[in-house]
Amino acid sequence: MSDAFVPEYASSVPIRAAARPLPAAAVPLCLGALAGVLVALSAGQDLMLAVSPTLQAQKIWLLDLDYEYNFSTWFSSAVLLGAAIQLFEIAEQARLAGDRFFAHWGVLSLSFAAVSADEFIGLHERLSDVLQARLNTHGALYPAWVIPVLIACAAGAFAYRGFLKALPWPVARTMLLAAAFYVGGAAGFEMAAGSFFENDATHQLAYRVVTTLEESGEMAGAILFLYALALYRRGAEGARPKTRPSGASRATDRA
Repeated sequence: MSDAFVPEYASSVPIRAAARPLPAAAVPLCLGALAGVLVALSAGQDLMLAVSPTLQAQKIWLLDLDYEYNFSTWFSSAVLLGAAIQLFEIAEQARLAGDRFFAHWGVLSLSFAAVSADEFIGLHERLSDVLQARLNTHGALYPAWVIPVLIACAAGAFAYRGFLKALPWPVARTMLLAAAFYVGGAAGFEMAAGSFFENDATHQLAYRVVTTLEESGEMAGAILFLYALALYRRGAEGARPKTRPSGASRATDRA
């Protein structure tokens, strides 16, 4: 049989060296810049409405960080879903490699997928109404959903001690920082806003500041976690043995 057909122009095309991968921080930095724009737009609108309340009718709800169906909700949900997909891929690679922590990665993937869905549909707020009515909570615990969430976070931190110790320190440190930002933003500032909810004072500028800090913390935490995954995957790829081309000898590798 004759050789495969090769176009004439193929011989004139220079062979390019393999492209360098993007730095681990490239995508998180881009996402961080986009998050900063969303926060700035919402904060700017809040300030403008505080100065000129008559403009309330012209409010752009899609820019409001406190409104559920807005750009920031879509953004946060998408980032969390992206993390869930990456976690699933890592879990599958860990399972194939016989890593004893593959189940930990899998549980994280399911958790992030659930949080992504909740970010979009607001299930925790419906749960909060039921718990608040049953437990009759007040003040910082008026948003009663924080109670089971904080308990789950404490239990998860305890269960994942060995997992975190087994990770490279830069990855584990970034994951812990991401958790602090996300949980601190989602639960911490939600508790700070409890009295505003209870006293129906969500129209006050102070509440808007708390809400902005809350959503900013959530977005920062999600983006930082993506950065942690990028660091981990970059390290894991670097640790894999390079495949030797067929016919190449060990002497060729040492040359």
